[in-house]
Amino acid sequence: MGGMIAQELAIGFGDRVRTLTSIMSSTSEPGLPPPQPEALQILLGAPATTREAVVENSLRTWKVIGSPGFPFDEARIRARAEVSFDRCHHPAGIGRQLVAVTASGSRREALEKLSTPTLVIHGEDDPLVPVECGRATLEAVPGAQGLFIPGMGHDMPVELYETLTDAIAGHAAAHPIR
Repeated sequence: MGGMIAQELAIGFGDRVRTLTSIMSSTSEPGLPPPQPEALQILLGAPATTREAVVENSLRTWKVIGSPGFPFDEARIRARAEVSFDRCHHPAGIGRQLVAVTASGSRREALEKLSTPTLVIHGEDDPLVPVECGRATLEAVPGAQGLFIPGMGHDMPVELYETLTDAIAGHAAAHPIR
């Protein structure tokens, strides 16, 4: 959902946004492929309520939507789930995010008018937001650049941190404040 929010910011406040990096996102236009059934099913399941159940659900979720081309780091995902639960557990939040994504509608027409320098990053193996959605974003934004990563799903594997940060930093540096 972060990529969709970033797109909305660039669309609505382009004069205040120097660059846009849209990661694992979509134009949300009709006709794009939906999430793979297993990815959608895991997000639509009943929310866990106990810390232990939340952690186990998180592990199941990231196994489904994560990056098949990179090692599954169970210890890191478990630790992140524990910290997230301890910080604030609000099961209704996921449902609200799904409703917001569904209700937002297509941004294609607005993205076609965007003048903000844009970098689109997407995993080629994303089961939640299929790669075709990232390609649609790339095609919609005039002059956009794309980085499509084989083996990457709907997460950011540690092995890609340097690649991703270099791409984002390079994109921002190429478009200094005017």
